[in-house]
Amino acid sequence: MADTIFDSTLDEWTGQRGNVIRQTLAKPYVEFLLAANVSQQSCLVERSFRHDGAVIHGSAEWRFPAGFTWDKAAGYSASSEHKLFILNTDRGVGRMLLNLRGEGVSPVLQVHFERLEGAGGISQYLQTQWPPDGQWHRLEFEITRLGGTRGQFRAWLDNRQVADITGGVGNEPWNGIQVGAFSNQGSRIAQVFGMRACQLRTAARPPGGIVVPTPPDNTDLELIAADVDDLARRTRDNLSDLERLAQRLRGLKMSVSD
Repeated sequence: MADTIFDSTLDEWTGQRGNVIRQTLAKPYVEFLLAANVSQQSCLVERSFRHDGAVIHGSAEWRFPAGFTWDKAAGYSASSEHKLFILNTDRGVGRMLLNLRGEGVSPVLQVHFERLEGAGGISQYLQTQWPPDGQWHRLEFEITRLGGTRGQFRAWLDNRQVADITGGVGNEPWNGIQVGAFSNQGSRIAQVFGMRACQLRTAARPPGGIVVPTPPDNTDLELIAADVDDLARRTRDNLSDLERLAQRLRGLKMSVSD
C-alpha cells in the first residue's frame, strides 16, 4: 500500500542488536534470545525511516511461549520494564515506548512518551495484561498529532481497543522503530520469544483494523530444514570418515611399497 512505511513480510530490517535470529522461509518470524541473569538487555531489530506527518500506525504479532517468565535477573532491583515497541524521534522528545511492565507470566501493557513530563506527556498503564497462553497475539498502536505537542494515542490487543488517551506526544519527526526490544530487568532464565508481521503506516487505522496475511508456523518446512541440516552434518561426518580411511590406505600402500 502507498501509505506503508515498512512491512517485515516484504522489507528487510536495517539493523539488529543482541542475540537475534532473523526470519527465514522455514521460520517466518524473528526470534529473540534473552540470556539468563543479565539485566539491561538490548535484543531487537530496527528500521530507519523518516515521517513528519500527523498520523502513524504500527502493529506486530508476538508469541511468548507458555511459561515464559518476566521475573527480573537475579540481584537486579530496578523497575521491571520490557519495551516491545520503541518509536524514535529526531532529538528524543516524544520518543514513544510501548512496554510490558511487571513480573510473573502476565505483565501489564504501558505507554510512555519520553521527555514530555512538563508538557502533560502521556505515561499510563493500560490495565491490560498480556495473555500467558503461548499463542500469537497482535499489538497495534496509533498516534495522531493534534497541534503543538498534544496528540491522541490509541492501542489494540487482538483487535480489542485497550487505550484511547489524549495528552503530550511531541511534534518531532519520527525517524526509526525498534522492535523486540529492550529489557530493563533482563531475564531470570534463558528464554526465547518471537515476533512477526510488523507493519508501519502513515495512515489512521481502518475502523475494522488492518488485514495482514499471517504466515503459518510452517512446522513441516521447519522439520524439512532440520532434516537438511542433519543430512549436511552426517555428510560432513561421512566425508571425514572417508578421508581418514583414504589416509590409512595410503599409509598401507606405502608400507607395502617399502
